[in-house]
Amino acid sequence: PDPDARAKPPRQPVGVLPHLRTAIDHPMIDRIYRALSTYPEGFTLHPKLAQQFEKRDEMFGSGEIDWALAEAMAMGSLLLEGTSIRLSGQDSRRGTFSHRHSTLVDYATSEEYQPLAGLAGEGTELWIYDSLLSEYACLGFEYGYSLAEPEALVVWEAQFGDFANGAQIIIDQFIVAAEDKWDQDCGLVMLLPHGFEGQGPEHSSARLERFLLLAAEDNIQVANATTAAQFFHLLRRQMLHHIRAPLVVFTPKSLLRA
Repeated sequence: PDPDARAKPPRQPVGVLPHLRTAIDHPMIDRIYRALSTYPEGFTLHPKLAQQFEKRDEMFGSGEIDWALAEAMAMGSLLLEGTSIRLSGQDSRRGTFSHRHSTLVDYATSEEYQPLAGLAGEGTELWIYDSLLSEYACLGFEYGYSLAEPEALVVWEAQFGDFANGAQIIIDQFIVAAEDKWDQDCGLVMLLPHGFEGQGPEHSSARLERFLLLAAEDNIQVANATTAAQFFHLLRRQMLHHIRAPLVVFTPKSLLRA
């Protein structure tokens, strides 16, 4: 082989985002966890949820972070840094697999409380909604919201990844094509629980191949996160990076349940 050819620098990959620091320090981690584990005086947790949170305390004390806590850390840190967050989906407050519990309901009074909301400073908001069961309507609204509020983290979560096909028109005509057609940047995040862990053909797959076929000319980011750390950094990078492109995250069901 030609020795001169070896000496040439490798070609820069096309379409790869440059490295961006997305880590947070320990004081911020501790501050977010205090917010997550602090409740109003007299607030009564559901007994089963209280047990779940005790296990979360043990996990955090051992230095481990699971999927739900990684998401909460990412969102909490963005709130502290001045980024508003909007999350919606059919069961987003609790989480499809009972993993999120972003909105707590008093077991005795039915009063609602959002632990992360206290981290939002002046001009920063946290909105988490359980939507109607119309993927087309909900994703269309959230897409429009992400255009109107580009500095906010806007997230739509499908009950199961398969259900995104109910919003396929929004995905095909707007999310993957708007930049090319109308020069509109969009930072919308789609969370699609993915995997073949039972419940039949209507609840088994997020149809990864469909999104890969729709990907062209850097129009979308498609991620198959397999660790909680990856998911944490994905969410933070989405808002810290100057490049705006829709992010489709195939969230593993088994880790959501863990």
